[in-house]
Amino acid sequence: MKSIKKIIIFIFAFILWTNNVSATSLSIKSSASSITKGRSITITSLISADSGIYTTTGTVKCTGAGVNSSVDLSYEDLNTANKSKSFSLTIKPTTSGTITCSSSNVRIRELAQEKEYQLSDKSISITVKEPAVIPPKEYSKNNYLKSLSVEGYDISFDKDTLEYSIEVGNEVEKVKINAQTEDSKASVSGTGEREVSEGNNKLEVRVEAENGNVKTYVINVIVKELDPINVKIGSEEYTVIRKEDVLTVLPNYQKTTVNIDGEDVLAYYNEITKFTIVGLKDSKGVANYYIYDDGEYTLYKEYIFNGITLYLTGKDVNIDNYDETTFNYNNDKLNAYKLSDNSLIKKTYALDVDELKNYYLFYAINVNTGEENLYKYDPLEGTVQRYDSSIINLLDVYKENADRNFILFIIASSLLVLIAIIKFIMIIINKNKDKSLKIKKNNVKEIDL
Repeated sequence: MKSIKKIIIFIFAFILWTNNVSATSLSIKSSASSITKGRSITITSLISADSGIYTTTGTVKCTGAGVNSSVDLSYEDLNTANKSKSFSLTIKPTTSGTITCSSSNVRIRELAQEKEYQLSDKSISITVKEPAVIPPKEYSKNNYLKSLSVEGYDISFDKDTLEYSIEVGNEVEKVKINAQTEDSKASVSGTGEREVSEGNNKLEVRVEAENGNVKTYVINVIVKELDPINVKIGSEEYTVIRKEDVLTVLPNYQKTTVNIDGEDVLAYYNEITKFTIVGLKDSKGVANYYIYDDGEYTLYKEYIFNGITLYLTGKDVNIDNYDETTFNYNNDKLNAYKLSDNSLIKKTYALDVDELKNYYLFYAINVNTGEENLYKYDPLEGTVQRYDSSIINLLDVYKENADRNFILFIIASSLLVLIAIIKFIMIIINKNKDKSLKIKKNNVKEIDL
């Protein structure tokens, strides 16, 4: 009977032992089954047991696709508080192919066992793919028009012809331009209703391809003039603008008329500056204001510098050591004067002129006050201020000092030369006197003898 009990207990213990062993395991998992070359992936190894874990040892190694890394599975917990332990390994493949992660010699000692034993090896594979090649997007470079027309007028359109001309009646103030691009991905601007005035009106239609290339078509709309008034400025011929709204009316100018070639035409007068201006259009259809003064015309443009509206008169800046030059402002090239790099003031005197070299000087009329002043323009900040005349006076003083010092130098040099000559003459006279005395003494000696 006792032997039967022993057998039953042994069987029960064996079953309990086998259950514990089967429950203890090693698993290897990947955060993804396949990845792209160059991307990172995490491999997690998990050792589990039904009872608390004393120690673990072993290795999980990953190789292939440019990877050769491993993680040590060594672990110790004398309190046997944990029934599982995980180990992580992050890898990054450098080539395409297959990564294989395998365990080796993984051993465990746990609470339910009196000795250490080995777990079965595990292995997983991860596929590494080449990155997908995305071909660069090709943008259309087609910037041609499919059609171009002016409503009510005929033009013989050809997509390779970029400029056209039509003539319209004097009463026409607007024309409507229609256009369609050859490529639906291109965009067009300059269509719709466009205002025109007497003379030539250069109307541009711009076509921009998907890739940004621009092609410009030009329609010259020539509005017939009733007895046009033509004037000449130099060798260029201009047409007097007689209609309002062709040019924007400038502030402080009131509408008036002036008589040109026996006809009263539109003009504007400014009480502050006393300027009378008229609109003129050149042969290309470009319109501008010009100062009218007894049959003479001078281009009139206002420029705003830091809130100050100026008209540059073009008057000469007669200051020594300043050279005539130009500078760019609002896409216009303006005449001015700048301190010469070979300035006499810079070379001769201890005057710091480096700052002065960075400025441009010009005469201008303040349109709001009517006063003409010399202005200094700072191209770095785009600002102007009235130029301090004391600087000019200082330069004049230096010049006067230079002239005076030169004259004093000449006088002093002349005096030194004169003194030297006088001394030289005195030396010769003294030598001659000494010679005469010697001769007399010799004669006296001979007589005595």
